[in-house]
Amino acid sequence: MPASEFHLPAVFDLGATFAFALTGALAGIKRHYDIVGVFFLALASGIGGGTDPGWHIYPRLRPDSTPR
Repeated sequence: MPASEFHLPAVFDLGATFAFALTGALAGIKRHYDIVGVFFLALASGIGGGTDPGWHIYPRLRPDSTPR
């Protein structure tokens, strides 16, 4: 790994995914969803909010990148 690259341990990514899933589950509970609704809301917010987009792996997918 070159000195210019910095990677956080995977526990931070998993922690962020858990935090977003917990936020989604609490939002579902607050709106009185059933267990299936709470599960899918937690799943969607956990995957969408806590997952690393992988821009360091696929730099052309970055929103600020210009096609060549």
